[in-house]
Amino acid sequence: MKQGKKLLSLFLAVAIAVSGINFAGALQVDAANDGIMTVTGGSGVVTPLDGASLKNVIDQAEELIDGKNENEYLGYQELADAIADANELYTQIVSPENGTSSVTEKEVQDMIARLQAAMEGFVVSSDDGSLAGDVEKTQLQNAIKTAEDRIKNANKEEYTEESWNALEKAIADAKALLEQIVTPEDGTVKVTKAQVRSAITALNTELVPKTEGSELAGDAEKTQLQNAIKTAEDKIKNANKEEYTEESWNALEKAIADAKALLEQIVTPEDGIVKVTKAQVQNAITELEKGLVLKTPEDAKPTAEDWEALEEQMAIANTKNEADYVEETWNVFATAKNNAQRLLDNREVVSGDGIVTKKQVVDATTALKEAIAGLQTKPGVADKTALQEQIARAERLDAKNFTTESWNAMQAKLQDAKAVNAKTDATQAEVDAAASALKEALDNLKPATGTPAVDKTALQAQITRAEKLVAKNFTTESWNAMQAKLKDAKAVNAKADATQAEVNKAANELKTALDNLKPATSTSTVDKAALQTAINQAKALLKDKAKYTSASWKAFEDALKAAEVVYNDAKATKDQVSAAVTKLNTAKNGLKFAVTSVKINNKSVKIAAGKKVTLSVTVAPKNAANKAVKWSIAKKDQKYAKVNAKGVVTTTKKGAGKKVKVTATAADGSGKKATVTITIMKNSVTKVTLKAKAKKVKAGKSLTIKATVKTNGKKANKTLEWSLDKKAVKGKYATISKKGVLKTKKKAKGKTITVTAKATDGSNKKATIKIKVVK
Repeated sequence: MKQGKKLLSLFLAVAIAVSGINFAGALQVDAANDGIMTVTGGSGVVTPLDGASLKNVIDQAEELIDGKNENEYLGYQELADAIADANELYTQIVSPENGTSSVTEKEVQDMIARLQAAMEGFVVSSDDGSLAGDVEKTQLQNAIKTAEDRIKNANKEEYTEESWNALEKAIADAKALLEQIVTPEDGTVKVTKAQVRSAITALNTELVPKTEGSELAGDAEKTQLQNAIKTAEDKIKNANKEEYTEESWNALEKAIADAKALLEQIVTPEDGIVKVTKAQVQNAITELEKGLVLKTPEDAKPTAEDWEALEEQMAIANTKNEADYVEETWNVFATAKNNAQRLLDNREVVSGDGIVTKKQVVDATTALKEAIAGLQTKPGVADKTALQEQIARAERLDAKNFTTESWNAMQAKLQDAKAVNAKTDATQAEVDAAASALKEALDNLKPATGTPAVDKTALQAQITRAEKLVAKNFTTESWNAMQAKLKDAKAVNAKADATQAEVNKAANELKTALDNLKPATSTSTVDKAALQTAINQAKALLKDKAKYTSASWKAFEDALKAAEVVYNDAKATKDQVSAAVTKLNTAKNGLKFAVTSVKINNKSVKIAAGKKVTLSVTVAPKNAANKAVKWSIAKKDQKYAKVNAKGVVTTTKKGAGKKVKVTATAADGSGKKATVTITIMKNSVTKVTLKAKAKKVKAGKSLTIKATVKTNGKKANKTLEWSLDKKAVKGKYATISKKGVLKTKKKAKGKTITVTAKATDGSNKKATIKIKVVK
């Protein structure tokens, strides 16, 4: 063989010489090295592939990605895949399966280049994480000049102060951003394209011309506003709050508070100059007049949130198949679904003229939700609840918000999931696998780049509204709650890369806090003894924080802090004190015990490639509020095995010979977890047989049952799991040891005991033998 290789080397050398081709490197065959061919440099020296250079780059890449959150970095998946493939290539170099590596130098260099490119593309993500360049600089310069020209050519006196100041601020902010591009502090531009887009949007702010109503308010307007406020306050005084919707009552209270604040700016302006316009006074009076029309619960219209809640339940309802459920429960569900669909079909019509009320939509949502929960699957039908929830989740998404590649991948899994959902004889394993695959695809959806600029108009309007108010006009509790949301809103407004979702959330929360502001009222001395007692009892529990879940403890801490605020508030009303006592006691009674430990019952597992094993856990303490766990496998091991929500681990053929770690983490947020190492065997059990010297044994005596395990290769897990039939276990007629020793009890005489030995490698191979217990 070696002689043949030498001849091949000589033949190639002669062929090259005759053809006159000048190769920079020579193709050599090292006979002593079992014929591994390596393209070398002009020196003609053969350099064995030791993989050191590749390993060095792999280490750099792993250090870069270690501890990073996939959702916070662009190129995360590309780098993770490159690392996994590089490690596999490195293994082929240092530990080839047949003793001889077939990896070429070109493959190594290509892999190094791929790793380096992936590392360069691994950057912190944002709405548009790419940095601004010359194009963006020019765009920003042009936008600034246009805005400055508008200011230069306009007469300030003809426009509202608010719009004029907004444009001047936008110009100043844009110039500051431009300076960071032209002359960055450390020589590196860190401004993103998204920031430039936001600045240009702000520069496009329109100057609002002054109107007739922009004239300043005088004595006539002051009197009109005072009269309107008195009328509204009389309405509140003479009405029964319980008879009207909270929304309409709060709207009137808010209109009164806003009007009073505006009146104060007329009567006692901060700098002695009245800046309130006639239009502002007229708007305040209009709001007071609108608020006078208090609405009963029957009058209230559904909110966007009410409709959205109904749509969410309908999305789940649409995944249900009649053939899967007991007829009686399906009929109840069908009625609730039809009612909900009727409301949704007429939503655009009825919402405008008030035919449908908030109560109807809320009741329909509740009825549908309860009907879904009440559905009973027919005997033998797999539980598809988790699968249907993932399908409903997917159906509510919009393709334009995600990259084409990740969307198509999700759609493929969605179609598979729908097929399994429609399958009346689907097994639980099929259902679980489809649900897990769809969930993974949904979790891996990547946001589309080049999304439109974030609109902060609504947020800024709420901030402006909040800043016009005066603290003394409202209760301390409601004012502090609003101020907290105002602080959050300002932070989001100032955040250059805030997402539209963040902006919308901040705007909605601030609006709610503003709507919930309570007018300040004069109070007499209030008895706070009960509140003091509740606070003292609560403080006695502070030392036991570790015993409870973080969520319930936070609610308790918040209630305690709120109670102390009320207790220390000299202006606190009797209702506020009573509410604080109730809230604190409710939070205290609602404390839930947290998980203190998680133990995986399978100490070590050896399972054949392509097979499954079910893991189980023991969660302590027994009275833990939430004993559920979340199963996970390290990202680098996911090509070798997967685990579903029920702890079923499925290995792949590719994982043969690998070890993967599976972790069970407490779902209650306590952070407690446990890990087990699964060894994926290259071979599996093909047959199990049982044999005993006799198939009879005297009661009270023992009998050894011998097992024979056949496999399709040496590297297999032959460990068996021994068990007895249910009647034997329930009656405590006998026990079986790990070595197959059956030990019977006296009371077992006359009984027949079935002994089973099952392979633990996931092959599900097993054998049984029946032993008669005699006198």
